[in-house]
Amino acid sequence: MNELVAALLLWASQSTGYPAQIEVPRVELASTAQLQAHFAAGGANAAGQQVAALYEPARNVILLDTTLDLSTPLGRSYLLHELVHALQFAAGRQAEVRCVGLLESEAYSTQARYLKDHDLPQAASLHSILGLMQAGCGWPE
Repeated sequence: MNELVAALLLWASQSTGYPAQIEVPRVELASTAQLQAHFAAGGANAAGQQVAALYEPARNVILLDTTLDLSTPLGRSYLLHELVHALQFAAGRQAEVRCVGLLESEAYSTQARYLKDHDLPQAASLHSILGLMQAGCGWPE
């Protein structure tokens, strides 16, 4: 797992421009129910959302659903997405954006590039769209 994390971290760093020299997050496996609970505990509405992975900056831990197949590019792309968040937090990016959706948008866009580079154009398109949806940051009040 350490080699995979190191390779994906380097790829994410090269793709985003964030420095790769960070404290590497610990990766833990979690059930779908555990991921949903962590997601909801962070203040998000998890109803109707599938959570395959998440990054907990306070603990510097990535939680991955036990059903993800890390031997496939699609499965690895979820770990890559969370590593982008680790890079963002290490660079202090969360303090610079007006909403968390912009962080998500960047992570989805990076994930989409990874999927495209691994000949998964349909999955890449889907993740690109998800990134665009996140970048809107909701409707102005």
